[in-house]
Amino acid sequence: MFKEIFYQKVYIILKWNKIRVFFPNEKYIVLETFRKNGNSVKTTVWFMEYNELILIVTRENTGKVKRLRNNNRVNVAVSNYSGTTKSEWFSGTVQII
Repeated sequence: MFKEIFYQKVYIILKWNKIRVFFPNEKYIVLETFRKNGNSVKTTVWFMEYNELILIVTRENTGKVKRLRNNNRVNVAVSNYSGTTKSEWFSGTVQII
């Protein structure tokens, strides 16, 4: 039972504010989320593109999900595995399903 709760997954859908952005042939993005006090937290995540959406799969009890439940505004940039950005930053909002 503990493992079921600990590994409960959520899906994060990224929606763009002004323009639709795609990252062909990329695997990782830096997801910048915001704490209640306004400070930003940058997290490297694996993502996938599906039907013109950016999808991120993560566990429900992670810090990024907690921050996104309080503030769904994000900034995103393409990165490598270690989080070094390879593109400009894009703004958007997320929906957790």
